[in-house]
Amino acid sequence: MKSIIRFLFVYGGLSFGIIACKPYQVPEFDKIVFEYQDSTVDVTFNRSFTITIMPKQCTLVVTAYGKSIVNKVYKLEKGQFARIKVIAQKIESPGTHHERKPGSSSKKIQLLRKERVEYNLHWDNNYQPKPATLEFEQAIRALILDLNKLLKVPGN
Repeated sequence: MKSIIRFLFVYGGLSFGIIACKPYQVPEFDKIVFEYQDSTVDVTFNRSFTITIMPKQCTLVVTAYGKSIVNKVYKLEKGQFARIKVIAQKIESPGTHHERKPGSSSKKIQLLRKERVEYNLHWDNNYQPKPATLEFEQAIRALILDLNKLLKVPGN
């Protein structure tokens, strides 16, 4: 009896460890939403934005304290969405790394399939995402060639 229990404990635990240590697999998705929420600053300088990416187009909405100041649609070149999907396969596991401190900025990545959120990663400026996640963020931002120009505040 002891040998059976030992067998189950050793091999059962070993197989559980193998399954539990499997690296995170990004779910299948057909839409990406990246949000940047600016810190609490004067309305003149506050710029938050959302980039929504679908297979054939992406949209950019820039807001200042909830008021939309830019709303643009960009057509994606053939293969761009597929390249973004490849980069997405390396991002870190989903989760919330947001301390909700007053005045902090935050970012969020959501991956959706048929309008259902399959992945959600939310972090603030106190968290350092993994390099693959930062690479994914840069690939998303690179789709909007004029992003920095659209985020400029008056007088700059």
